[in-house]
Amino acid sequence: MIRLLALGLLLGGLALRWAAILTLGRLFTVDVAIHFDHVVVQAGLYRLVRHPSYTGLLVAFLGLGVFFANWLSIFGLLLPITLAVLNRVVKEEQALLTSLGSEYAAYCARTKRFIPGVL
Repeated sequence: MIRLLALGLLLGGLALRWAAILTLGRLFTVDVAIHFDHVVVQAGLYRLVRHPSYTGLLVAFLGLGVFFANWLSIFGLLLPITLAVLNRVVKEEQALLTSLGSEYAAYCARTKRFIPGVL
């Protein structure tokens, strides 16, 4: 039963991440970069949260931790990944606020970062 839950979290997280990446299309980059014609994407999962790709990544790693069936593995996997994601999110949001200003600020006021209505 634990392995099935782990697989569901892993596959669900990866599906969430890929759906977010496909929604961004050419705006998706591995580096923090703002394009000259950058826009605030508010379609698909981005209607609900600002960083669905990172939510998917964290859910996938949670699934990997659950697969090993102990709290230490969950904590050991999620802590460094979560810290890295939070660092990246701060940098991305600063760049987007600087570049897109009030449009991105309004989007931030309407949407949570990772979990709709929660976080």
